[in-house]
Amino acid sequence: MKVRFQADANVDRRIVRATLRRDPAIDLQLATVARGGAGLRGIPDAQVLAVMAQEGRMLLSHDHHTMPRHFGDFITIQQSQGMIILPQRMLISAKRPSRAKAMTGAASATIIHLHLV
Repeated sequence: MKVRFQADANVDRRIVRATLRRDPAIDLQLATVARGGAGLRGIPDAQVLAVMAQEGRMLLSHDHHTMPRHFGDFITIQQSQGMIILPQRMLISAKRPSRAKAMTGAASATIIHLHLV
């Protein structure tokens, strides 16, 4: 099963752009409608979590203050694909799997490395 991601409204667009530039096949939906996203800007965390769960997406967020608590409350009543809290400042690099691994199918996707800056 392919993992589908939902960027929270607070996710740095540079991280989203760099990730998609490295691997355009990643299913990463933006938060803002103006950019073809889910329209999450300005709505409460509980509603953001409901949208991402309904669409079967894993949430990416920079909100390490309130979102973990809201997520904890949310998963007691509803199933979720999960959540990843990203640090605000990150360096993104990518590498392709080795040819031998790619030929065997052992590693067919791009590996995205996120590093704290």
